[in-house]
Amino acid sequence: MTYLASCFDTDARSVSSLLRTLTAVVSVALLMGLAAPAAQAQSTTPSSDDMPRWSNTFEQQVERLLDASATEEMQARGMQLVIEFSDQYGSTFNFSTVRPELYDILFNYTNSDDLRILALSALNATGAVANSQTLAQSIEDEPSERVERHLKIALEEK
Repeated sequence: MTYLASCFDTDARSVSSLLRTLTAVVSVALLMGLAAPAAQAQSTTPSSDDMPRWSNTFEQQVERLLDASATEEMQARGMQLVIEFSDQYGSTFNFSTVRPELYDILFNYTNSDDLRILALSALNATGAVANSQTLAQSIEDEPSERVERHLKIALEEK
């Protein structure tokens, strides 16, 4: 109680003591505030033990983005994730589970050419283009010259 009372004393010594105390409290608060986000960021990074579970969850989220009921922007983002993560991490992720959704987007002729070409790129990133008879047969029925050109290029690269 005498310490608290001394904080309100008006002599120069107690003002100096009060300033030191406030400085210490603010410094500790700032350090705790800066350390908390770093500790939180470290805890959200998957460990090697959690990687299979984390990658499965991520693959499921990508599959939801590609769902037929998703918006075109969501589908485009899902396909971009397939391409980026396939390129960067190779076989760490198994995107073969999203191939049916990608085929659906590609063969839905009401989708924009850009979205359909993005679906073709994502299929290529999953390795589906290399041995796809379905894509080779679809060239004949393709209504868009632009998509047809990209199909031919993708099939020639295999």
